[in-house]
Amino acid sequence: MKKFVYNLWISSSIKDSQAMLNNLKSSKMPSLVTMIWNPYGGINNHFNNCIKINLSNGDFRYILDRGKVDRFNKSEAKKTAKLFNEKFEKNKVTDPYDYTLINYTYGQYSYLINYKNDNEDILECISADVEK
Repeated sequence: MKKFVYNLWISSSIKDSQAMLNNLKSSKMPSLVTMIWNPYGGINNHFNNCIKINLSNGDFRYILDRGKVDRFNKSEAKKTAKLFNEKFEKNKVTDPYDYTLINYTYGQYSYLINYKNDNEDILECISADVEK
């Protein structure tokens, strides 16, 4: 795209947009953040495996795509969970992967600590499991 006006797009669409965009308005995230576009247009309802992220307080969250649980075939789910577990283990001591509880932001601690809301807790991601 040429001459895409991000601020105009976000201000005109945030009222009726998905929760992610609404959450950006109330968060401390930089005004321009990375967003991922899914060219396939939605969730694959044919698969029935998902990835559960276990948090340090015993709670968990599922990986989402457009606000719905992201579904995988079994082999892709296993590969994805393995990748998450490797990242969690590799960075556990130096800069762990975490999850914020109000704006539902996922990332490394060094990033989240700068952008979380003052009243928002950060929980460490402990492991990833495949679930049906």
